[in-house]
Amino acid sequence: MIPRDWPIDRVVEREPGRKCVALKYLSFSDPIFTEHFPGMPIYPGSMVLNSVFATGRAMMEGGPAAWRVAGVKRAAFRRPSLPGRVLTIIATVDAEIPPGAMAEVRYSLSDGHPAPLGNGAFLLEPVAPLEPVAS
Repeated sequence: MIPRDWPIDRVVEREPGRKCVALKYLSFSDPIFTEHFPGMPIYPGSMVLNSVFATGRAMMEGGPAAWRVAGVKRAAFRRPSLPGRVLTIIATVDAEIPPGAMAEVRYSLSDGHPAPLGNGAFLLEPVAPLEPVAS
């Protein structure tokens, strides 16, 4: 189940620890489009990366630990993300780097354009559980 505040709307394919395909609907009603930018709405690249990272975490969930993005090796954007499109994110584990994994990602838009919106690579690592501190 995807929490409401996640920057992805739906996971359509998942091989735990190996691959995840997720969708983000770029709705005209999203408040971000009123501010970024007035008269020329563009979904911010930082929000696209949030969707990419959420897809990576969804790929790794179900194991003994929560996961976080520990580093970004590469992130590229080839054109703007416009409202009314569907952002598709495909994340796959490229290499296991104990205790984490390097994920390769591709992201595209449902705009009929043959080229992908962008691609990248990032490092995921398990988050150590927090121990309560006595006060």
